[in-house]
Amino acid sequence: MGGLDEYNDFRILPQDIRMQFASRFENYFVRKGNRDMASVRQNVETIIAEATATDFSEQQRRERAISFMQFINDLDSSRKLSFRKIAPDIHDAMSAYLGGWHEEKRYAAGTTKPGPAIT
Repeated sequence: MGGLDEYNDFRILPQDIRMQFASRFENYFVRKGNRDMASVRQNVETIIAEATATDFSEQQRRERAISFMQFINDLDSSRKLSFRKIAPDIHDAMSAYLGGWHEEKRYAAGTTKPGPAIT
């Protein structure tokens, strides 16, 4: 594995989170009720359908979710940001899915202790 795709992939999200996003997008488009939004809506629906059709196995999702956490930890460290503060819903949902946020970093200086064991 490697490259941005490993970290930047909608399919790493647990199914319940993805369903929440799909519902929020649908509600957004219903509220907008704007025909000009039709192409954007179609693009979002296509992405969700493709993610569902080409979904990861549970093991792949867990491995990629941990890689995502390491990537985020590196970004937070190097940019002095906090993903937990920027995207608390996603942070909390990913933490719940994996039994806690994995604190290790892949590239940033000063690696930290590993997260909880995956069983």
